[in-house]
Amino acid sequence: MIYKFLLIVVITFFVCPARHLQVHAQTISVAVTEQGSNQTRYYASASKAGGYKSFTYTGNRFRTGDQATGYSPVVDYALSPDGRFIGLLIKGDRSMYGVKILNSDGSLFQQHSDVMIMEAGDQSNKIFVHNDGSFTIRNNIAGFTLFNPGGIELNRVFNNSGSLRGEAVSELVQSRRGRQLAVYNPRIVTETGNQSRIQIIEGQELSHFHTFTEGAMIGLAISDNADRYVALVSGRSAGILAVLDNSGRVQLKIDVMASPAGLFVSGNGRYAVVTRENRVELYDLASGDRVASTATRANVVFAHFDSDSDRLVMLAGSSRGRSGVLNNAAVYVINTAERSLLREQLTDTFHWDPEKLPLTLKTMGDLNWLLLGLNKPLRISVR
Repeated sequence: MIYKFLLIVVITFFVCPARHLQVHAQTISVAVTEQGSNQTRYYASASKAGGYKSFTYTGNRFRTGDQATGYSPVVDYALSPDGRFIGLLIKGDRSMYGVKILNSDGSLFQQHSDVMIMEAGDQSNKIFVHNDGSFTIRNNIAGFTLFNPGGIELNRVFNNSGSLRGEAVSELVQSRRGRQLAVYNPRIVTETGNQSRIQIIEGQELSHFHTFTEGAMIGLAISDNADRYVALVSGRSAGILAVLDNSGRVQLKIDVMASPAGLFVSGNGRYAVVTRENRVELYDLASGDRVASTATRANVVFAHFDSDSDRLVMLAGSSRGRSGVLNNAAVYVINTAERSLLREQLTDTFHWDPEKLPLTLKTMGDLNWLLLGLNKPLRISVR
């Protein structure tokens, strides 16, 4: 049971109207170990019927709904952008690795044994699952191997920058509708400072997209229709929010707060929220205007702008690094049109996997949302 304490906060530039925020949390029984364990990973999503699908990953056990199966050892897992498939990267004999692709109900979609030889213990080994059941494996800091849904290798691409001074591990991002894949070097060390680079996967080949000479890349998002790319770069004196079209041309650059740490982009690529600890800035990427700026009492771990209602919805709290444990959580809803803010403090401890299973917000009706990805989904209502 979550005990709710309603607190209406007035910030200097806000005029707070008579509005009430209600937050309803429903606990889903997905944990196979004590909820406080940092080894437990959670995911929950809403089905079309309004129910829930869920899974729990704990060490080498994987549970989906009422089904529990041991896969030993699972070295990595991922969810497809549409939530239909769950991919498991499994260590086999010697240096061989296999893959299991599960449907969202836990049933087996495909099983592929000995698909790749990789160095055991390499922390860069990672699986990415796509909406058609195909998958990609990152098998070193810059190498990606593409497979079709049947587990047949299509191609190997390498995102090495060639810098003699080194580079960070390359990342792969995909649009939520699965129309586009891109890889990027978050940080390339050069003689003049840090740079970053985006390349897109066209067919089965890499194609250079854009290089940022201003600094390291904090995050990259692709719009649902793959017609807009939004990158957050840590510049020399200020952060940079860049919007690129689908040919890599920069359409807009905006100076944002210095040392930004988080990027949240709307599905259509129209709005972006930039965060750093407890600071939040909301930008309209069509005009380049800053729509709202505020500070919360704790660090912001999630933000989403609902343009239909002009509401910025945020989750803040005390998070222990990347452990996925959130204490002292609070939900904020800002009416950007009326410049008012509602805040509700929650007493429960929450768990999620911030790296593999990002939080999402589903619109359930007028001023009603469902925050998913925590072990306890939160229903948020403004009345």
